Amino acid sequence: MNKKTDRHREFLCDIETCDDPAKIKKDIGKLRSIINYHNKKYYEENAPVIPDSEYDKLYSRLKKLEEKYPRFRAQESPTQKIGEKVTGLFEKVKHEVPMLSIENTYSEKEVEDFDKRVRKILGVDKVEYEVEVKIDGVSASLRYEKGVLIRCLSRGDGATGEDITANMKNVNGVFENLKAATRVTLLEIRGEVYMEKEVFKKINSKLSQQGEEFANPRNAAAGSLKLKDSSMVRERNLKFIAHGIGAVSGFDKDNQYDTIKALSEMGVGVSPCCRKAVAVREIMDICAEWEQKRERLPFEIDGMVIKVNKFYLREKLGSTAKSPRWCFAFKFAARRAKTKILDIETSVGRTGRITPVAILAPVRLSGTTVSRASLYNQDEIDRIDVRIGDTVVIEKGGEIIPKVIDVLKDETPGRDKNTKKFKIGGKCPVCGGPVARIEGESDYFCENLKCKAQLKRRIEHFASRSAMNIEGLGEALIDVLVDKNIIRDFGDIYNLKKSDIASLERMGEKSAEKLMNVVNESRKKPFRKVLFAIGIRHIGEKTAEQLASFFSDMDSLASANREKLMEVEDVGDVMAESIRDYFKIRENQQVLEKLKKAGVSFEERKEKIVIRKEFEGKTFVLTGALSSYSRSDAEEQIKMRGGKTSSSVGKTTDYVVAGESPGSKIAKARSLGIKVLTEKDFTDMLR
Repeated sequence: MNKKTDRHREFLCDIETCDDPAKIKKDIGKLRSIINYHNKKYYEENAPVIPDSEYDKLYSRLKKLEEKYPRFRAQESPTQKIGEKVTGLFEKVKHEVPMLSIENTYSEKEVEDFDKRVRKILGVDKVEYEVEVKIDGVSASLRYEKGVLIRCLSRGDGATGEDITANMKNVNGVFENLKAATRVTLLEIRGEVYMEKEVFKKINSKLSQQGEEFANPRNAAAGSLKLKDSSMVRERNLKFIAHGIGAVSGFDKDNQYDTIKALSEMGVGVSPCCRKAVAVREIMDICAEWEQKRERLPFEIDGMVIKVNKFYLREKLGSTAKSPRWCFAFKFAARRAKTKILDIETSVGRTGRITPVAILAPVRLSGTTVSRASLYNQDEIDRIDVRIGDTVVIEKGGEIIPKVIDVLKDETPGRDKNTKKFKIGGKCPVCGGPVARIEGESDYFCENLKCKAQLKRRIEHFASRSAMNIEGLGEALIDVLVDKNIIRDFGDIYNLKKSDIASLERMGEKSAEKLMNVVNESRKKPFRKVLFAIGIRHIGEKTAEQLASFFSDMDSLASANREKLMEVEDVGDVMAESIRDYFKIRENQQVLEKLKKAGVSFEERKEKIVIRKEFEGKTFVLTGALSSYSRSDAEEQIKMRGGKTSSSVGKTTDYVVAGESPGSKIAKARSLGIKVLTEKDFTDMLR
């Protein structure tokens, strides 16, 4: 993290007592810069670096300063924008009713002020509110017409979202048909997509072995919804819970409480707390009750949402450009504990990124024993000046992974004499190779491309489903193959012999033959998949597709200069330099040569459409997870033969291809007399 923009603790103290307008203007600019940085880390990169409570302090301070000095307000200020940004990964769609953000507080006094404002605007003595838990998830809107799911949108920037229908159909609790809503002409259900705590722990356990992990379940859910392969979303086991409605027609409920009950009767998941309250004391009692219950819930909540119950009163109250005036959130205080740092360890991921982790004296926090805490990077360590032996405060403010948020220097006797500052150092903790920090970035990287920690994770990425899809070549087998020096890079995968695999423990002739068949089949993967698989830093699936389309072959890409690379959509300075650096490295050139000799595709071939009678003019719907194809691969195979694909089953559907856990599409297909194909049936048709 940039030190210049991260001195927010001292920064807050500076401006608290300042009354110099010039200084205030300058500090407002600094605050905006800091908040924009953290918005990017939280919403776009799904990698927050400060707790929510610290972010909320920054945001609240900026808002108050802009209110006190309205001449310094600006349209581009984060207080005037919804936090999320339209990613460009999916089709943009304008919301019929904007999806605004909710103002929040940690203070009972501000809840009282909210109630006073509402009553003053409405000119009444008391208002009925509905109080529900605040799920720490990702906002989404589901549009149903006469009970049939038409489209799912992300919140985006509030005015415009993105069409994430294919991914949302793989979220538990999102139904393609709501039988109880067939008489409702239009019903937009709004809610949160979330990941349960236990699911999050399992996913992060696997990711941490690659030197990567999500900060919390909310970020894991957000990252999952951005996946291009919708079948992978199903594997993340996300869930949806409704908290309200957007555009409606033919829906007869006139208040929040009855709306939530109606949605529940339709089978839609709703908040476990849906209570009416009039007085602020009642509201705060409900908040206190659920703050105590939060640990027992299977998902994360970070507070309670207070909503004016009657819809006609909401219309009178209206909204600002960013937030409704009829809604307010009371957030729970972060969960904290005091403990001691016993050690600081580092791990190495597939890109060589070195991640520091604090090893703690075990302490109970939020119902679990905590013995590790994230330190993120060297900048974060320097910012709080954390050292081995320090007494520290750790926090779980909406985070499953604890963070060290403060150092209690006074509680570490002789600290300056007995402890020393921690530095990631000049050697890789795994291979002992040189370590470097790229200018302008927060992280240190091991520069030894032969480092086994990197190598294992690079091979795992190369073989992953979204890359070369070499099923059976998983983490455990890769570790054995690398440790035994059977393979030294992912190019060696194509030099494997059946005997190499069959001789390994828990493997045999049958398993070895199956793996070799999958390896051979992966040679046919298109160039864009190969380009993603080789693991150029900063190059994800979408960018790999754009590069493959623009350059058509590996040689053209490898020889492209910076200016030519930046002609590709979404490729900026950092990506362009990363691509150029990748092709300059001798070890990378050697691996690419192995792939080329193995017959892996190094050019984007325009697949010739060969019309087949079984496919011509036919519409296919894919449902469930296919074991041998990603969703995009299966759709491509259909189109190559003259067929079409659709995301929903209807009267014009000819075939439904059913993979594992297919969902409600099967029942609808059978009710309409549409032929359902197993994966084997589909594969036979392709031949």
